[in-house]
Amino acid sequence: MSTSTGCLASTQEAFGFFLEDDLSEISNQKFQGCCLAVTIADMVGIVMRLTNNEGGRYTLSPQPLIDGRYKCVQDIHRFCTEIGLETVITYPFTRVMMEDKKWDESFYAIRKHNRYKLDGMTHLTDKDDIQKAILENFGPRGKKFPILGAMYLGKFADADYARERDILEDPYHCPPNEEHSSRKRGKNDEEEEHAFIITGCATMPKKDTNDTMPKDPYYCRVKNSYGKKWGNVGFSCVGIRQFNYIILPYEYDSKKDEADMVVDKNKEEEADTEVKADIQVGSMPSKLPTCRTSVYVSLPLKLIGIEGTNDGPSNLDKTLRLLKGTGVQGVMVNVCWGVVECNPKKYVWEAYKSLFEKVKSHELKLQVVMCFHKLVEDDGEYSLPSWVLEVGKENQDIFFTDKQGNRNNECLSWGIDNEKVLLDRSALEVYYDFMKSFKDEFKVFFEQKNISAIEIGLGPSGELRYPSCNSEHGWVYPGVGAFQCYDRYMLKSLKKESAKQGYEYCNIISEIEGSYDSDPDQVGFFSDEKKFDSFKTRFFLNWYSKTLVEHGDQVIFNAKKAFGRKRILNVKLSGVYWWYNHDTKSHAAELTTGFFNSMDNDGYDPLLKMLNKNGVGLKFALDRSYMDNGKQSSQNPDSLKNEVMQVALDYSKVSISTWNVRHCKDDKEYASVMAEALSDVHRTSYTSYTYHGLHQLLKQPGKFSVFVKEMNGDEPIDSSSRTSDQSL
Repeated sequence: MSTSTGCLASTQEAFGFFLEDDLSEISNQKFQGCCLAVTIADMVGIVMRLTNNEGGRYTLSPQPLIDGRYKCVQDIHRFCTEIGLETVITYPFTRVMMEDKKWDESFYAIRKHNRYKLDGMTHLTDKDDIQKAILENFGPRGKKFPILGAMYLGKFADADYARERDILEDPYHCPPNEEHSSRKRGKNDEEEEHAFIITGCATMPKKDTNDTMPKDPYYCRVKNSYGKKWGNVGFSCVGIRQFNYIILPYEYDSKKDEADMVVDKNKEEEADTEVKADIQVGSMPSKLPTCRTSVYVSLPLKLIGIEGTNDGPSNLDKTLRLLKGTGVQGVMVNVCWGVVECNPKKYVWEAYKSLFEKVKSHELKLQVVMCFHKLVEDDGEYSLPSWVLEVGKENQDIFFTDKQGNRNNECLSWGIDNEKVLLDRSALEVYYDFMKSFKDEFKVFFEQKNISAIEIGLGPSGELRYPSCNSEHGWVYPGVGAFQCYDRYMLKSLKKESAKQGYEYCNIISEIEGSYDSDPDQVGFFSDEKKFDSFKTRFFLNWYSKTLVEHGDQVIFNAKKAFGRKRILNVKLSGVYWWYNHDTKSHAAELTTGFFNSMDNDGYDPLLKMLNKNGVGLKFALDRSYMDNGKQSSQNPDSLKNEVMQVALDYSKVSISTWNVRHCKDDKEYASVMAEALSDVHRTSYTSYTYHGLHQLLKQPGKFSVFVKEMNGDEPIDSSSRTSDQSL
């Protein structure tokens, strides 16, 4: 096992959180009695991932330890260092204790499957040794590997009991209706040990105004195996000396010279003020809020004629002058593929040149959207290029397809990203050629920094998602939507991945159920936990979501190649919040959209990790207008938004921006949109805000001017000015 930690540089000077983007999913084995096996497999799998071992691409299965009834630490040590663990693909994890008396370790050992093991492990029980090892591991020169820690279950059962023992707050941190939020200690909890993954440590904050330190000078952040509803999305904090024992995933000499201690007193004090603000349970992660949110206004599509000539209103200059007067940073412009490339490789930019020059003359910045999708707004509809639609008549599989064979021509299927089916070009080549032509044509605008950011369209409505909720094909809110993987190119990809794992893809595809207007209770695929937790289901959902991330990664790669690596690039994501709080664990509507975000799986971390790798920003918002129809769908938009934001804020290279999905059709909606933006608890984390609804803005520019100043973080404005609407 490699011990390279180059990718694990801590953001703190001394010690701090383990980088949780490298953690595997939070499983849920509550009351199943297999926490030690689950946690051991989790720890080994994370180490494999951090050391770039191929096994880290998959989740390792604790089932061999369960089937073999390994409960002794010494036996587990031998198993993980001499025999090794398989992935859940070759040895599925059923999450129940198996009483298979016939299970044979020697038979398991000769199985012809890849197996992953550690070079060594260390079991420590002395409190001083435990503290020293944890601090060294998460110190600036430490390995920063996950550590298994075990403590009595009773210490997590009761809030008062927990606080008395240096646990910062009620670690369950659950809604009142959750059974385990009010659970009291059982009579055996004092003796029953529970295992956690220790993901980091920091200095314990002072408890009272007398500046007295608690019994434990440090505390650890731990990941539990009770699902994401436990604690703070599956995590909590405990005093460093509360563990009965720990298991390190490497050889460790607890008796080495104290002079080698990684966290010395001086560094510890330096790090204290920097770290502790970020590690309170329930607080937002480490990225500091910005004090300014730049405001842009989206220009309507009618400014660009369908033939590529500027048919905008004669008062465009007046409109731009008014926008400049409100204090906005600039405007957002959709660059429509269907308008520009009417013929293959023939790009007509004249209309955009004229528009950009006018925007530039008013000293406004440009946010540009590469629209590789069908655009529909109140004032017009812009389809994919006519030549692409002609190709689609001959080969309908270039479009996303549902199980019933309905084709969706909003955008191209991701299955043809690398298939030369567009007149001898692949979809990625078509996207690159378009973006490269734009870059060459508007080179001066880039050089003079008139273009501040480029948003890359990655799917329907420009968002990175599958077109699973298409009303033309029968979707009605709050339907779960339909999986979009039945064109022959997507099926080809699924078949290839299935073959790698030794499974017939037809057996997997036959398991998929549901339709556009279904609710989770009507579909066993989403509501039957046994079926949902089957290998075939999880394999399919992992492939489906992985394809989404890979599509985004490949298009972004080509965008960076076309525009240059220093350009500010963004991608767009709209949250699917209906059925988020449903009794089933599946989060059904998110699944069909492409985000495997069930209760025991993080569906957004892979996307944010990819964006962070590429240094690309996230433009995220929610369409709350669906909530107005009164239909109940176990919706929870705020919880979903908090989850996505919490993941995004953990990545230092991901800037965050937003927009108003709800368009302003009258004065009431106009006021509502601005009030919602100003009251957004995440507002100080946004770098920019894009307002859609120019028509209403032009009617009441004074209100918008006040809004822009508040979003910019200027001095508070007298409340009387909120109602004034003087002409600019």
